[in-house]
Amino acid sequence: MDTIINTFFVLVAIKSIQKQSPKGDTVLLHPNGDWTKKLSIIDLDNLLHKFEKDDKIIKIQSLSCKSPRKLFRDENFGIEINPIVEESYKLKLLRKFDGFYKEYILANAKHIERKVKSKSSKPTEEKSLNIKYTDNREIILNDIFLLARPNFNSVNDLVFSYLYTNPNNLVTRDQLINEARVKLGAKRLHDIVKELGFKKELGRAFFSINKTNIMFRNPVDKQTLDDLGINHIKIT
Repeated sequence: MDTIINTFFVLVAIKSIQKQSPKGDTVLLHPNGDWTKKLSIIDLDNLLHKFEKDDKIIKIQSLSCKSPRKLFRDENFGIEINPIVEESYKLKLLRKFDGFYKEYILANAKHIERKVKSKSSKPTEEKSLNIKYTDNREIILNDIFLLARPNFNSVNDLVFSYLYTNPNNLVTRDQLINEARVKLGAKRLHDIVKELGFKKELGRAFFSINKTNIMFRNPVDKQTLDDLGINHIKIT
């Protein structure tokens, strides 16, 4: 992950919306905007909280981190998909924002220009890694490698089913318990990922995890692997 470039993307996104906002100092930032979609939801959330707590250039007035689609199994193993819920952050821009924006762009101009030019000059690459979850509960990497086959209706099956149908979205532990109806107990999200066959670099490639949140990336392209500093992945 290039922190300078990610910060640049978010600042430009906020500045662009500010120019179009009637009130000027309040903006609605969407994670899937032209600039912000270049970041994972976790990276975006971390940056916004850094802007608020460390840099003191914004105040997060409200936010929604709900997945666009909710899928869970009922008692009869039926599946229900709720309507799409838009994600957005309502931000109040503080007095220091404009000065911080200008100083950051000037201080990092050469790095930003070099990286942006490098990315724009690269030919479009095909997706390098993708996961399929079959009707037989087989987790298959690139149509070749069988990573795991969790037991039907087990914790691992229910968790991965939910993540697989909500790729590239931040999912909280509470969502898994309340919406996917998973009885997690004291089980760690890290342990579930390992048991599903995503170990070491493969786990880092497909997942962002902490104690209370998890995001499943699928598919994973070469640029994402480069940003994560992953050159080789050992399949075990």
